[in-house]
Formats: sequence, structure tokens, C-alpha cells
Amino acid sequence: MALFLLAATNTSSAQSIEAADMFNQQVAIQQQINFQQFNTQNIINQQFTAMSLTNMNNGISVYNGQYLFEVTLKKDSSKITVHSKIYNDTVLHKTYLLAIDKKFPRSDSRRQQKIYPDQTISIIRPEIRNAFTQAVHINGLPTDSCWMFKMITGPISAYSFLSDSEPNFNPATIIAIQLNDGPIVKLNEENLEAIVGQDKDALEIVKKNHFYSAIKKYNKDAKSKSN
Repeated sequence: MALFLLAATNTSSAQSIEAADMFNQQVAIQQQINFQQFNTQNIINQQFTAMSLTNMNNGISVYNGQYLFEVTLKKDSSKITVHSKIYNDTVLHKTYLLAIDKKFPRSDSRRQQKIYPDQTISIIRPEIRNAFTQAVHINGLPTDSCWMFKMITGPISAYSFLSDSEPNFNPATIIAIQLNDGPIVKLNEENLEAIVGQDKDALEIVKKNHFYSAIKKYNKDAKSKSN
């Protein structure tokens, strides 16, 4: 009887784990469905992404850290861990991670593998910010040309094509914005003006092309009004 109960418990645990994995995959797939229109309309300015990453690779102020990323691949739903920067493919105008399999010699073409956003279901960067807090997961949403990492959360959320958080976060890497649970749209003056609406102070900052400051101002004002 004890053996039967143990087997039943193990089976139940395995089923629970399998169910949790299936749920996470379904959520990730649904996120991709939600972003399909965003992708196909190519709202992300690929030239801006390429230009920014080119500047970054030339050492101009944009920080691009090397981190551990947990990636779920679209082809078979397998999960891999990649230690990489986010690179730019100047031919395809896409960002990618570079996975290195050290079991192959440097001369073997199988040693390096480029992983592009549209080949993935999800991407997570675990981050421990200090010894007194739990690990934080920075989630990225795959699009046709890059991953979008939510770097500002509030009434207006902002998405970056890099996952660097403070103190290395650079506002120049923001490519998209979202008001509450509304559609994700490209960051530009027209879209941001429409979102900040009647917040005159934030609107004035937008007109000065200080988009990051305008987002922070709007979120601060919205929080004050809700208190």
C-alpha cells in the first residue's frame, strides 16, 4: 500500500509539473498571438534598432551587458540557457543571441548558434539585484525583429530592445509603449502625445522630444491622482 501511495504521489507531482509547463507555454503562445499584429505591421523601427546597436557596438554610450538568458525555442518547445549579449544582424536587421556549445572545437561550425527572436516562444533574464531581495525575472516578448523587455511599468509601460536595468538602462533603447492593457505601439511623438492626453506637463515634455521624462512624469502624475 505504501509503495502504491508513493507511486501515486510521484505521478500526481509529475502531472502537476507537466500541467504547469503546458500552462506557461500556452501563456507564451497567447502573448505571441497578442503581438502578431504588432509584428506583421512592423511597428518596430528596424532601422532604429540597427542604428542603435551599431552605435553600441562602436562603444557609443549604449550599454549592452552579457547575461544568462533562459530561452524557449519555437521549433520543439525546448528550453536552453544562453550566456550572451544581444547582437545585431545587419543583414537581416534582427537582433540575436549567440549560443556557444563548448563541446565542439572552435573550428567546428556547430560551436556557435545564432538564436533570433522569431525562433523563440519566450525569453527570460534572471536577475539578482542585491543580497536582500529575491531574484527578479526580466521577461522579453519576441517580435519579428527583436525581443521587447518591459523596463518601465506603470500606466504607461515602456519596452526596450535590450534587457539592461538600472544603473545601465539607457532610455535610447526604448522602442515601444503601452497605456495600461491597451495595444503596444511604436514610441514616437505622435503616439506618446495621444497617450499622455490631458496631462499638460507631460505633453509639454513630449514636445521637447524628452520622451523618457514625459513617460516618467505621466506615471508620477497618474499615481498622485490615484492616492
